[in-house]
Amino acid sequence: MVRSLKDGGAPIGGIGIQGHFAGEQLTPPADLVTLINKFTGIGLPVAITEFDVGTTDEQLQADYTRDFLTTMFSMPQVTGVSTFGFWEGDTWDPKRALFRTDYTPKPNALAWRDLIYGKWWTKASATTGPTGSTTVRGFLGDYTVKVSAGGVTKEAAVSMPTIAGKAITVVVG
Repeated sequence: MVRSLKDGGAPIGGIGIQGHFAGEQLTPPADLVTLINKFTGIGLPVAITEFDVGTTDEQLQADYTRDFLTTMFSMPQVTGVSTFGFWEGDTWDPKRALFRTDYTPKPNALAWRDLIYGKWWTKASATTGPTGSTTVRGFLGDYTVKVSAGGVTKEAAVSMPTIAGKAITVVVG
């Protein structure tokens, strides 16, 4: 349907796929790759919407959250994953939530946070060489680069929206 609409000139900018999972036998990551790849030939970015895992086994829920996010992160055509009903106090199925009614994180929230704010969060510092340049490897996203030289500090906003590297110049002083 999406291909037909796009070929007909419809202004479609992406594909949203709901990500509701339930039970003890969850979709294996290899099958997720196959499912997402069905949409890659269309040439549109894919976003996973309403991600949640409905199970009473909180360790399974956390492990699947980790595996699902890792699988989606590994696929360049997937541009984002959003959750659905993150708080037990206001969602259609409280067992799917990331946070309990007292706002303490469940194991799946800890898995989410570990990846997003831990493993996939660029924290870098570097010292330039004799030419005044350096290289830092980071994840895609928006950054504030702070450069100090001779007691003067400058900041520059940098966006890394593509996989290819990007050179920036910050003049200090």
